[in-house]
Amino acid sequence: MTFAISREAMEKEFGADNLVTAPADRLNPAITHAPTVQFLSEVGMPDVDEFVYTVDDDLASGLVGALERQPNLGDYTDKPLDNWVVLGWFVDDKYLLDGATGEVWIKVDGDETVKFMNTRVDFFARFLASFHRDYELLHPDYAMPDEIETAMNNLITEVRGLDPFGVGHEQGYWHELADRIAWQY
Repeated sequence: MTFAISREAMEKEFGADNLVTAPADRLNPAITHAPTVQFLSEVGMPDVDEFVYTVDDDLASGLVGALERQPNLGDYTDKPLDNWVVLGWFVDDKYLLDGATGEVWIKVDGDETVKFMNTRVDFFARFLASFHRDYELLHPDYAMPDEIETAMNNLITEVRGLDPFGVGHEQGYWHELADRIAWQY
């Protein structure tokens, strides 16, 4: 399968030492979606400091079930959660992977629902690489909130071209993300 971002492109953006993979035979058996297994075992996810994504410590050993980390997660969605794992973090927010479909969701701390991010994990990784590429445009130490919001909206437009269903999903998080990044809440 051709992914939205290759291992080489991820290495170029994050550095080879800053990618975490998990051998396919060690991944949580809840991850049954073959392209997702391939992506996590061959390409991997970034592990860099002070970023909007912090890889889950258990990725290299296979990822923990989402219900093990948050037993009440079913209170926030009507989706079947048997195949969901925690992919990573943004402060106290959890990036969740549906291991049956490859979809990436986010449980924002304090929100009443789980929100949609991307239709495939490689689309999510591509977003992370693009965000990292534009880091100075998106960081309050380097730009004003209105400039950050504009840069984030440009990034969302880029992601929409790659994953229109993910960005346009009725339970999507993308419409909130620009404000959240720009205004730091």
